[in-house]
Amino acid sequence: MTILILAEPHDATAHRVAALARQTYSTPAVRVVSSLEIARAPRWSHEVGPDGVATHVRLVDGTTLRSGDIVGVFNRLWPVPASAFTSFDPTDREYAQAEMHALLVSWLASLTCPVINRASPHSLCGSPWSHVKWRIAAGRAGLETLAVRLTTSQRRYPTRNMLRVVDLGSAVIGTPDASPFSSTGPGIFVDPVGERTASIVVVGNSVWPESLSPHECDLLRDGCCRLATDAGTEFLRVRFISTPDEQRWMFCGAEAVPDVWEVGPLSALVEMIGGAESLHLVPDEVGAER
Repeated sequence: MTILILAEPHDATAHRVAALARQTYSTPAVRVVSSLEIARAPRWSHEVGPDGVATHVRLVDGTTLRSGDIVGVFNRLWPVPASAFTSFDPTDREYAQAEMHALLVSWLASLTCPVINRASPHSLCGSPWSHVKWRIAAGRAGLETLAVRLTTSQRRYPTRNMLRVVDLGSAVIGTPDASPFSSTGPGIFVDPVGERTASIVVVGNSVWPESLSPHECDLLRDGCCRLATDAGTEFLRVRFISTPDEQRWMFCGAEAVPDVWEVGPLSALVEMIGGAESLHLVPDEVGAER
């Protein structure tokens, strides 16, 4: 049996989850595999038939991943790297990347075990939504959203007393645009905001707040969980910024592949990944030493 963590070598959150899973379960084995290892696997067998789907993958180091042996997956894969097909000409390389993407989506969709952040035709991991679409979804989920104005010409459509935004997904907004003619190009602006920032990490039906009081977290909990559900992800960080009067919180962005350091949400995530009843917990006396 194997808990499979699909992530890049530099993904610290994935490696924290792997370490915690090894501490939590005596079996199964925990294996971290990168997109490059998957793409360069010398043998792939993915059979789709009337009785189900069977997949065998043999990696370069000889490790074999069988669909029936995988009891949980944490998926943080980036797009299939072009470096996996360096011997191909450019046209064939793009085709090979697209075919490998389709194969990985089919494989992950066929697994009957818990898969945290399943792949889609649009993205191997996490929602590919734009910042604007995240805001629309957040509003539908019941969260108050930060108003955004996008303009193609600041000269023709000036914005007075608004804040210029460099990164629409960041809670660090910027400074007021004093002059409507400070720039003539396109721009992104928001209404004035407060000075506080906060976030909530959603893990399944649980939430883990940062810089929020218990009461504030309770007010935002349902909206954050609905947003994660609508985005098709079990693991999501939702970011907020305060209103100018510091009395309410407004949605200002979301991370479908968040970096997380806190033990609480990581432990909850490990429990979700290892949801199969056949898993063996590390004995209590060992767990008490952690």
